Amino acid sequence: MPSIELLGYADGEREQLECVLRAELEQLPFAHEIVFIGYHSDVTDMKGNRQAFLRIVTRNEEKARILIGRLQWLADVEFVKASEFVVKKA
Repeated sequence: MPSIELLGYADGEREQLECVLRAELEQLPFAHEIVFIGYHSDVTDMKGNRQAFLRIVTRNEEKARILIGRLQWLADVEFVKASEFVVKKA
């Protein structure tokens, strides 16, 4: 399950970007697996400049590369490879 975190975006900006992301990714064969995580966060560099970015977290490097290719024109993108995903027991 690839997750896309929206980090450092203001509230209205984050919601608007998520709509653009959904439209950009809805045709991917694994679109139904993608989840979006948006929460208030301040991301700044050492000079105090805002440095908003997207973080893709997934165990599947091939899917990450596809997502990066589709999203790098929208924002800076970081890929973090997850080592494990444990499904909740019923």
